[in-house]
Amino acid sequence: MLKSINRTSLKQHNSGKVTSTKAFIPWLVCLVERFETFKNARERELYFKTGSGRRYLQTIKENFIREVATKPDISDELPGFRFFCLNY
Repeated sequence: MLKSINRTSLKQHNSGKVTSTKAFIPWLVCLVERFETFKNARERELYFKTGSGRRYLQTIKENFIREVATKPDISDELPGFRFFCLNY
């Protein structure tokens, strides 16, 4: 289930079907979180839009880049990617 959710959502964002994100394509998933309820996922999403939430995501992004920077087949593509966090 998780793999299909990621692929579907990421595919929609990278194909330009999501108005709010199409100006920033391509996207790459760097964080996936799972929640028991939609309400909990929505609260987390709203947190990511606060100053401290944005700083947290920046840290996640930086750690992700450091982790894959040693993989030459991926690291060359990173500068052009935006990073996508999926809550469901």
